[in-house]
Amino acid sequence: MKKSLLLILPLVFLGACAESKLPDGSTSAESSDKQQNKHSLGFVNENGSVLFKVGGEIVSEAKEGDLIDVYLTFNEGYRFKEFANKEIAFTEVKKGEVYSFSMPNSDITITVKSEAKKVLNLTEVKAYSSHIIDIDGLTQKTFYEGDEVEFSFKGLEGKKYKFFVNGSEFDIEEADGKFHGTFAVPSVDFKIEIFEYYIPSSTGVRVTFNADDLNYKVYGIENEATYQFDGDMTFYIIGNYGVKISGNYLFDGASGLPLSIQDDGLVTIPVKEDAKSVTINIEASQVGAGNITFKEDDLDKLKIETSKTTNVFYGDFVSIKATGETGYKPIL
Repeated sequence: MKKSLLLILPLVFLGACAESKLPDGSTSAESSDKQQNKHSLGFVNENGSVLFKVGGEIVSEAKEGDLIDVYLTFNEGYRFKEFANKEIAFTEVKKGEVYSFSMPNSDITITVKSEAKKVLNLTEVKAYSSHIIDIDGLTQKTFYEGDEVEFSFKGLEGKKYKFFVNGSEFDIEEADGKFHGTFAVPSVDFKIEIFEYYIPSSTGVRVTFNADDLNYKVYGIENEATYQFDGDMTFYIIGNYGVKISGNYLFDGASGLPLSIQDDGLVTIPVKEDAKSVTINIEASQVGAGNITFKEDDLDKLKIETSKTTNVFYGDFVSIKATGETGYKPIL
């Protein structure tokens, strides 16, 4: 009997071990080793908020190795600068808005650094056109650097237009009787210009002019293009800073008449009824810069403020404000 008892006890012990197995065949001890705990996600963003997502679902905790998408939003006037968590490798998904990283094996707080956007001024909106152009979407005069601005305006049938911000052209499309486009606000104060162009034709007057982008630009017509003109031909020659424009034009190689150029650069040429070609000769001359000085016996009794005194070019606008001390009155 003692031998049989010794044989039965090991069998009972083995049976107890078998009962601890899970349905998939693993033991409870093995399952505990493989179980992953979730870790919390937090954020600090003094000028906005942060949203965490895993697989498109909003989460506040995640497991080690989960791919976390970080969605950033900022209060008006602020934008993303950088993450303070240098130990985490962030991947840019959408610049300044969405980033991703792999969840570490610990709780984590994402710290977002932001910066104030630079405020820029729209200094001028000018349309070089045969009709008045009102631009929709530009009701304000100040913008934040980098903001996307949508605009639209109504043009004339049979004309095309080009849109410029500080001299850089932005694409526009025609739809529903209007011209539409977008532009990014530059990093400096900016002006907007719209130029009206003739649409080229297969027959008409062949237009040729000498281009010189270093000194001036021609708008409203394109070089070596053919147009149908109904009456006068109009276009613009805009000289670069410190450049004075003059010149003449020839129809079919003859009649070198001088160009009549208005202050805003508008040129008007009466088109001959039977003309086949017009050649426009543009002359550009650099106007030397000068300095503004003030000479007066009592100059020390005056406070003079001016927008510019050195390197002043032809056509520059200069503002001067003079304030006299008590008992003195400035006379310019």
